[in-house]
Amino acid sequence: MKKYVMVVLAIIWMSCPAHAAVIYDNSLSGAAGFGWNSNSSAQQVAEIFTLSSSATATDVAFHGFFHSVPRTGDVLPGPQIGAFDILFFDDIGGLPSAASFASTTTSNAAGVFRGQTATGFGKNFDIYTWTFSIPDVPLTGGISYWMSVRSAENSPLWAWSVSTSDGSGNLAGRLDNTGAWISFDPGTQDRQAFTLYSNEVPAPPTLLILGLGLAGIGWSRGKRA
Repeated sequence: MKKYVMVVLAIIWMSCPAHAAVIYDNSLSGAAGFGWNSNSSAQQVAEIFTLSSSATATDVAFHGFFHSVPRTGDVLPGPQIGAFDILFFDDIGGLPSAASFASTTTSNAAGVFRGQTATGFGKNFDIYTWTFSIPDVPLTGGISYWMSVRSAENSPLWAWSVSTSDGSGNLAGRLDNTGAWISFDPGTQDRQAFTLYSNEVPAPPTLLILGLGLAGIGWSRGKRA
């Protein structure tokens, strides 16, 4: 009987599908901003964010485009394929810490065209979205952190799009991977466009109650035996 109960509980557990819940959202809405270049050993930028409650980030989506050098160069035709460094930093006095506390480098992946175009320097730039799973990053609610996305390549350049989902910007940048961070806060510009997700395994009440009931039956019969 105990074996039977364990099998049933395992089936119930596997039937509870995982889903990605949004834990921080500053995705693109409305017209897309142009973007800031962020590359492996050239200019790197980071954006500050704060979660309302503690959660573990497991996936991230961000928006931008590759373009030729210099910054005023033409956007490269799709599909746009690239690998990225995704880094998380503590907040130290309103700037990112010198070293990241969590980081990962993605594999090459093609961005998905969003159907949105940004205008800058008299040219139009199609905006693409990249979505990646990342190693778990535990984040405490109410505490400020910084996230940086940079292309793992230096050429062509990659621009991280800014969002129009709020009216404030709080951006930091540095000219190489180890240099000092400085405030890039443009004041009137919006924040860098990205979304953080957390994979959660829900336990539906009905299935949970059924599982507990079966476990109780199995324990009771085991005692009588």
